[in-house]
Amino acid sequence: MQRQAVQIIISLILTLFAFGQEVQFFPSGGNHPQLQEVRLKVPAGYSVHYTKDGTAPSKYSPRVDESLNIQGNTTFRFAIYDTQNKKSEIVQSYITDRKHTLPIVSIVGDPGDFFDSVRGIYAKGCCADTVNPYMGANFWKDWERQINIEFYEPTNECGLNQAAGIKIFGGYSVANPQKSFALYARSKYGEKKFKHTLFPQLPFNKYKNFILRNAGGDMFGAHIRDVFATQVIKSTGLAIQEYRQVVVYINGEYWGKYNLREKINEHYIHAHYGIPKDSLMIMRHNGDRQHGPGTDYRTFIKKLPALDLNKPKDLHYVDNMMDIDNYLLYNIAEIYTGNGDAGGNIRYYKSMQAGGKWRWIYYDLDIGMNINGSTDYKKNSVVDFTTLKQEAWPNPPWSTLIIRKLLENDSIQYRYINMFSDLLNTNYQPDRAKKVLDDIIAESNEEIDFHLKRWRILRSRFDKSMADIYLFIEKRPDILRQQLAERFNLEGTCIVRIKAPQEGGKILFNSLKIKDDFEGIYFKQVPMHFQAIPDFDYEFIGWKGLKDNQAEQYRAFSQNEVVLVPQFKRKTYSKYAGAVIITEIDAAQDEEADAGDWIEIYNNSDQKILLQQWFLMDERNSHRFEFPSLYLEPQTHVVIVQDSLKFSAVYPGVPFIGSLGFGFKKNKDKIRLYDDKALTVDEIDLAAFQVEEQHAHNWARIDYRKPGFMIDNWTFERPTPGNISLAYHTLLEVERKDSFLKSLFFYSGISAFALLILLFLLPLLRKNKTAKGS
Repeated sequence: MQRQAVQIIISLILTLFAFGQEVQFFPSGGNHPQLQEVRLKVPAGYSVHYTKDGTAPSKYSPRVDESLNIQGNTTFRFAIYDTQNKKSEIVQSYITDRKHTLPIVSIVGDPGDFFDSVRGIYAKGCCADTVNPYMGANFWKDWERQINIEFYEPTNECGLNQAAGIKIFGGYSVANPQKSFALYARSKYGEKKFKHTLFPQLPFNKYKNFILRNAGGDMFGAHIRDVFATQVIKSTGLAIQEYRQVVVYINGEYWGKYNLREKINEHYIHAHYGIPKDSLMIMRHNGDRQHGPGTDYRTFIKKLPALDLNKPKDLHYVDNMMDIDNYLLYNIAEIYTGNGDAGGNIRYYKSMQAGGKWRWIYYDLDIGMNINGSTDYKKNSVVDFTTLKQEAWPNPPWSTLIIRKLLENDSIQYRYINMFSDLLNTNYQPDRAKKVLDDIIAESNEEIDFHLKRWRILRSRFDKSMADIYLFIEKRPDILRQQLAERFNLEGTCIVRIKAPQEGGKILFNSLKIKDDFEGIYFKQVPMHFQAIPDFDYEFIGWKGLKDNQAEQYRAFSQNEVVLVPQFKRKTYSKYAGAVIITEIDAAQDEEADAGDWIEIYNNSDQKILLQQWFLMDERNSHRFEFPSLYLEPQTHVVIVQDSLKFSAVYPGVPFIGSLGFGFKKNKDKIRLYDDKALTVDEIDLAAFQVEEQHAHNWARIDYRKPGFMIDNWTFERPTPGNISLAYHTLLEVERKDSFLKSLFFYSGISAFALLILLFLLPLLRKNKTAKGS
C-alpha cells in the first residue's frame, strides 16, 4: 500500500515536471525593429519544426534546435512534438521593419485560404462579375477560415495569441483592395473568447468577436469618417461601435491601418446594456431579423401608418413601443453626416423583458461628410430624411416612416427641433467637432504615410479628403439651421446664454445638462424647456430677470437674446441641528472584525425625537436610507448598519437598524442626515481625514456638545457602537476631575482666606477687649 502511494506521488511529480516543460523563444513575438535572430530553448526529447509562409507545419517541415535567422518581417508557425510524440502548435510573429506606435494585429494562416481562386476568401474566384463590386466573387460569400491571431500592444505586450475564425466583412466595400475582416473566437478553434482589453476605453476584457474595418467607402479617402461620426456623438449615449486604430499584417506582409471595431450582435448588446441574449431582439434594414423573433417590430411598423399621434392613446402606444428621444437623436445624427447609405444601414434592438423599447444603433457612416466632394455639406438631408419620397434609394418611404409619423405631433416636433439645435451648439459645434477629429488623426500620424503607400493612395488625395471633412465640420451647422427653418417654417433665431451655478443646483435645458456657462443659437417660435433643479441642501428662488419664477418652464422667446440665470440659496439648517448629531462612522474594518459599514447618531437633547421620514444620503445624493418610524430617546444612540448579520456577529447585543443599503467610500464620501423637511441636521466629510488606511478603527466625535462638522472634533479610535465614544468619555472624565480640583481649590481658597481673616481679626478683637477692660 505504501509502495503504491509512493509510485502515485512520483508519477504526479513527473507529470507536473512534464507539463512544466515548454519551448521558449528569445525574444518572443512582437515588434522588434532590426531583429536578426530568434533563439529557442527546447526541452530534451522535444522536436520543433516550422514554416514561414503561413502553411501548417509538420514533422516534414524544417527542424530547429537552437536559433533561427530572420530577415525582415517574419511569421513562424511551429509544430512542437513532445516526448510522447504529441503535437501542439504555436505562432510567433516578428515585425522588424520599423517601430509602430499603434497596436499590431498579426494574422497567420494558410495563404490558399486567403488567395486561392477556388477557396480563398480574399479572391475574386472563377465566377465574379467583371465590374465593381464584382458580385459572385469569393469575397461576397460567407466563408470562414481558420487562422491564428496575435495582438501586440504598443508596449509589446502580447494580448492575444490564439486560433480563431476569419471572414471577409462588409457590403460593397468588400470589393476594395483592402478588405475588412470579422474575427470569431470559437471552441472548435480552442478559446471561446478573445480575452484581452481590446478597447481600453471600455470596461470589457472578453469578446466573442470583433471587426477589423477598412473604413468602408472611405478606404481611398481620409480613412476616418465613420470613426469621427461615432466619436463626435458619443457623449450623448447613442449606441455606437467603439474603435481603436491598429496596423495589420497577414503572414508577415504589411496590410495597412485598420479601424478595430466592436461587432454589432447579441454579445454587443448584452455587454453594453445587460440584456440577456435569450431575451433580445435585433433587427436590421426593413424589418429583417438578425437575432430573436421579429414579429414585435413588424406588428408595430404595420400599425404605425394608421395611427394619429395627436391622440393620447396612439401616442402612448408608440411611446411604449419605442424610445422616442433615442430615435430623434439617431435621426439627427444621420442627417448631420448626410449619410448616403442611411436607408440601408439600420440596426435596432429591443429587450423582450417588461418595459423594453426599440432603440437604434448608429453605425457605418462612411458615405457622408463631403465624401463626394467639397460641396456635399449643402445636401438637404433634413428634407431627405424627414419627408416622403417616392424613390427606391437612398431614402425609400419605409426608411422615413417613423420620423414622419413622430413629427406629426407638435410637441415631438418641438423636441426634435430643440434637440437638433442642442447638438448643433454642442457636439457639432465646429470648434468642438474639430477637436474630436484632431485627436483621432493624431493617433495615426506616424502610420498614415505607410498605409497610403501600401494601397497606392496619393497623399494629395488623402489630404484633400481630410480637408473636405474639416470644411464639412465648419459649414454644416449653419446649413442645417437654414434647412430646419425651411422645413418647419421657422422665422428668426435668438442667442441663449445660460449662467451655470457654481453651487446649489443644476440646470436642464432641452436635452442638455448644463455644467458650464453655455451659449447657443435657437429658434424663437419654438418653446424651449428649461428647469432648475436644486441640490438637497438648497432651494430654487427664481430666474434672474424673468418675471415667471417657476423652476420648470416650457417657453418660447421673441427677443434676440435670452439670458437664463438660476438662483439658489442654501436652506436653513434643521431645528434639530445640534440636537441630533452623527457620533461615529465605521468605513474601514479589519478582516477579523468586519462588521460592515455602519453609522451612529445620538439624541443630544432632553426630549425624545420622532425620526419618521428622516433620511441619510451619501456623496452626490446617489444613495438614500430612510429611517423607520421610531422615537430616539434623550441621551440615546442609534446605529444604522449595512450588513445585519456581520454587525450582530461582531457586536452581539448592540441594538441597531439594518438595511442601510449602501456602504461608505472611506476618504471620499460625504454623509448627510436630513429631517422630515429635507433640512440638514448634521453631516460628516470623510475626505477631510485624508488617511490611507485605518484597520479596526473608526471615526468618532470627540465632543458631543459642539454642533456641525469640524475636523478637529473628530478622531480615530476603537469602535464603540451604542455607547459614547472613548474620546468623549475621556473628555468628560478629564472635565470631571478638573471640576473636582477646581472645586477643591475654590473651597480650599475660601477656607484659607477665611482663616487669614480670622487670624488677622483675632488680635484686634483681643486688643479691643483689653482696652475695654482697663
